[in-house]
Amino acid sequence: MKNRAQNRPRLTQAQCLVHTRRYFKSARNSDSAAVNALEQITSLYRNEFDIRNHNLTQEKILQYRRLRPKPLVTAFFEWCQAQ
Repeated sequence: MKNRAQNRPRLTQAQCLVHTRRYFKSARNSDSAAVNALEQITSLYRNEFDIRNHNLTQEKILQYRRLRPKPLVTAFFEWCQAQ
């Protein structure tokens, strides 16, 4: 999948946070960075919970995601790169 995304400039490879979270969860007892990662992922999940609980339209969901979780996602992946 990564190669496909690299060969198509308009595609962005996305990682499923459920699978990503599993790796951090299994490492949390031996690596303090894993605990930090889990806290950041929990913040992202909290945003999705809020979206579901407010029955937002698709347009409002997009607006919400641009304002709230997008900066969290950006910060999370910047943090991952710095590790």
